[in-house]
Order: sequence, then structure tokens, then C-alpha cells
Amino acid sequence: MARILTEEQKAAKVIKQKKYYEENKEAKLAYDKKWREENKEAKAESRLRRKFGIGLNEYEEMIVKQEGNCLICKEVCSTGRRLAVDHCHVTGKVRGLLCSKCNIAIGLLKDDVSLLATAIDYLNSHR
Repeated sequence: MARILTEEQKAAKVIKQKKYYEENKEAKLAYDKKWREENKEAKAESRLRRKFGIGLNEYEEMIVKQEGNCLICKEVCSTGRRLAVDHCHVTGKVRGLLCSKCNIAIGLLKDDVSLLATAIDYLNSHR
């Protein structure tokens, strides 16, 4: 059973934890970095499954199929990030992989085809 601490005990515990962290900061940061590297794939797998219902293998297959390029601009992501999983916000269905800029652009246009068509008309009228 968990012990209930008084306010003074809580404060003393926080001070002790801060002191320990400061004394062991470099080792803690190194450990955390090593742990993140060792668990990077498992974390990516978990995130992809939770958010999009696909695994890391499926993501990698999509990368290969798209030759590492965004489905819209046909380029690698200029930000240096991995391609984003694009999905329908209504159905949750994965549509493909996009670079950050294209993913943000269609997101800002709310995946609305008529809004996108209006934007195209606007750009064409100002050439």
C-alpha cells in the first residue's frame, strides 16, 4: 500500500530528487539517449499502430513503393524528416506518404477538394 506523505516529506523528496539529478545529470542524459536509440523502432511501431493502424514494415513498404518521395510533389521531404502518413480524418484510411509541407498544405485546406480547386483558380488568375 502506498504511503501518504506530508507536505514537508514531499518537499524534502523533491529536493533530494533534484540534487540527485544535478549530481548525475550527464549519466542520466547519456542513459536516456541510449534508451531512446535502442527503443526507436519499437516506439515508431507503436505510434504507427496506434495512430494509423499500420506497422513499421507497412510504412517501409510504402516508402519503397513511393521511391522515398512525396505522393504530391514527388520529392523527398525538404525538412529532413520522414514522410508523414497521410490519412482521411473521417474514415481513418491511410492514403499515402507526404512530405511535411504537402501534408500541412492539404491539412490547412481541410482536405476540402472544392477549397483546393478555389485555391488553384486563384493562383491561375494571378499568373
